[in-house]
Amino acid sequence: MTLITHTTIKAGLVCIAILSHSNTHAANEPNQQLSVSPKQCTTLEQGQDCYIDLTINWQANITGNYCLYANTQRLQCWHNKNQGTLNQEFIMNEPTQIRLEQNQIMLQQVTIKYAWLYKRRVNKAVKWRMF
Repeated sequence: MTLITHTTIKAGLVCIAILSHSNTHAANEPNQQLSVSPKQCTTLEQGQDCYIDLTINWQANITGNYCLYANTQRLQCWHNKNQGTLNQEFIMNEPTQIRLEQNQIMLQQVTIKYAWLYKRRVNKAVKWRMF
């Protein structure tokens, strides 16, 4: 019975040591958060421009220089900050990736979906014929 108790205690201590080490390691790593709203823009017809009021919030546990991008377009940069908010009207006609970067290194990315109700008409000309 004593052998089982010692083994159980040793196993428990090993588990605690492993969990403590992994939590300490995670606390030392940079942690960023990026939230984008809305997550989808919908138009009537495929290919039309879609207009949305975009709200982006980001937060990091390290103060630094951060920039937000929409695909290749820079939206806004912050210097010596660890959080930021951007409210902006945005026009899109394809899925768009919103990225948070620090020193040209991508930290987080969120995709805004582009959707439509009706597929683009191939021929927009009115079809008619004479009898």
